[in-house]
Amino acid sequence: MADELNKVKNDQDKDTLISKLMSRIDSLESMVKETADKGRMMRYESKHKDLTRKKVRINMWRDEKGNNKIVDGWKMTEDKVEYIPMKGWVEIQKVQLHFIDGTVQDIMYSQFKDVIKNQVWGEIVKKVTISDEYGERDILTVDVNGQKIDIDVRFIN
Repeated sequence: MADELNKVKNDQDKDTLISKLMSRIDSLESMVKETADKGRMMRYESKHKDLTRKKVRINMWRDEKGNNKIVDGWKMTEDKVEYIPMKGWVEIQKVQLHFIDGTVQDIMYSQFKDVIKNQVWGEIVKKVTISDEYGERDILTVDVNGQKIDIDVRFIN
């Protein structure tokens, strides 16, 4: 494309070519933002302050009573794979969900996909970088339907 720009003689053709390039850049930027790992993207943006995202997706969990709870973290608590002769390979995987209200819930890993499916958009209000025993990490304050929550960027999709 750069070679094409040098070959173009008149200004109108240059403007057309530049607008095609800008359109291509916009589509590539859109693709990257939709397909990139959001945690890595947030770390990159924190190092390059000129790039800012305004909205993020927050994970939700619907409890037994039908209430949506905001998930602010999770960890794998059990990950066993064993061979049972008459049954074959058996996997036992459990995940512990942490909610913003301070409660936790253990679920089977097969149910974890329901967390990923159930998401809500929130608007970033503030970003703070903290250092603790886990290293340096970014904490976002996100407005979700009028409720402001603090959440680690690792748990944002």
